[in-house]
Amino acid sequence: MAFTQTSDTQVRDNVFTLALSAFIKERMFDQVTKASALLRWMAGGDVIDISENQLMADLPPETLDEKTALVPLTGSRIEILLEMGRNDTVKWVSPWEAVDVENQELYTRAYFDWKNMMGGVALSEIEEGMTDDDAVIEKMAAAQIKSLKKAMVYQLQSAVFLDGSANAGKAASGLQSFVASDPTTGTVGGINRANNAAWRNIQVACGGGLSVAKMRTTYHNASNGNSVETPQFIITTQNAFEAYEVFLSTPERIVQNKRLANLDFEHYLFKNKCVVTWDGNCPAQLMYFLAKQGFKWAFNPKLNFKMRTFAYKTGSMVKEAPVVFQCEFVPVEPRRLAVLTGITNG
Repeated sequence: MAFTQTSDTQVRDNVFTLALSAFIKERMFDQVTKASALLRWMAGGDVIDISENQLMADLPPETLDEKTALVPLTGSRIEILLEMGRNDTVKWVSPWEAVDVENQELYTRAYFDWKNMMGGVALSEIEEGMTDDDAVIEKMAAAQIKSLKKAMVYQLQSAVFLDGSANAGKAASGLQSFVASDPTTGTVGGINRANNAAWRNIQVACGGGLSVAKMRTTYHNASNGNSVETPQFIITTQNAFEAYEVFLSTPERIVQNKRLANLDFEHYLFKNKCVVTWDGNCPAQLMYFLAKQGFKWAFNPKLNFKMRTFAYKTGSMVKEAPVVFQCEFVPVEPRRLAVLTGITNG
């Protein structure tokens, strides 16, 4: 006699899959992006709430450039439209003078492949069978989620400072890729920087211990004149950060902006508006000057920490649920990005 039965384990699987999927969708994105100083700044920090993953819905483009570097995109690859020239039809004219209007090649496109970060949670049916207490099993699942979050944070924290060559080029492209110590070489997004000066970031050589003068020069070189388009975030090594602290006679008084003072990571301000902080993953002897107008953190909302249902591993009592996050860090205006190199402190 054949019959079917829905076991307690199957019911738990369905419940946990729904619960964990909801947790990952609603909270993982928020927690991961706020887990380090750089990722938090890129995501918007205290400026906007990204917990609902709808940060783009009601904000105009000019506000987005100021508030966040996150951009939701879909498609088989990432396409960035780049302004490479200036409209030269604009001029001062007399009342009867004409303006020559003709088609100008002002834009080009850069293309980037998506990068996929994948991990997962696993539960043992044997361990589940050793208890009837759902609270104990929920703690097992919570521990798995906590471990997954820490691992994903670690991968993102390290990748954002690297050049994308890790794991045979499958890792996300980081600052060393598009804020290069030698911006005159290399191909980024299919564009050769050697032939396109507009596609190069700013680089200033320190050539010794950190100095405020070199920081000023780097900051100004990455600014669009004396305008609002200036670096907003400086991140460096612990040694360089401590060297900067020495320059501050009263460091506790440096943070005067109340909103920035509420950021929950150690920082000071440069020129009273640009955050200065450090990260252990930052490459030695480098200090990055970043603006959200200069680069974006593209992510696919369809694969935004997407979790699939639990499936049993072949020949075992272990069930697994993979989670994937598809994203890439992409430059859009490298001239607003800079790196101060050769800082010898420490």
